[in-house]
Amino acid sequence: MHIVIIEDDVIFASKISKKLDKNMYTTKVYNDAKTFYQTNGKFDTDLYIVDIKLSDDTWFNVIKHIRNVNKEYTPIIIMSWFNDTENKVYWLDISADDYISKPVPPAELLARIRSLIRRHNKIEATNEIKDKDIVYNLTTKKVLLKWEDIRLPKK
Repeated sequence: MHIVIIEDDVIFASKISKKLDKNMYTTKVYNDAKTFYQTNGKFDTDLYIVDIKLSDDTWFNVIKHIRNVNKEYTPIIIMSWFNDTENKVYWLDISADDYISKPVPPAELLARIRSLIRRHNKIEATNEIKDKDIVYNLTTKKVLLKWEDIRLPKK
């Protein structure tokens, strides 16, 4: 599961990335929109986490870029220190799949990520869980390491 984090607070982004990495997600952090744009969408991403207050561009432009570049729909979580209902409703109505207030409790962030992935059927659609060179097929119950079949004990 690949997650892109676009957050200009370097320390906060690092904390989120480390927590997600510990929970078997692969993360890529961009601390500004310009660096993110330079990737030109050349990444395989299952979910985006975007900060509302970026220093060099608006969150809306970042999300517009994501929606224009990606060929398939990818869920987006917006994060912000703003906690008023009016803003949350606006952001959810125009672009985001979910909203989370900062500071984000790690357990809540992980639950929201799992929920979005479930709703968008990413795992069920491919029927595989992938992490780097390892692939687990949910149907055949086989594990592949660099495309080689790995025999595992039943336990």
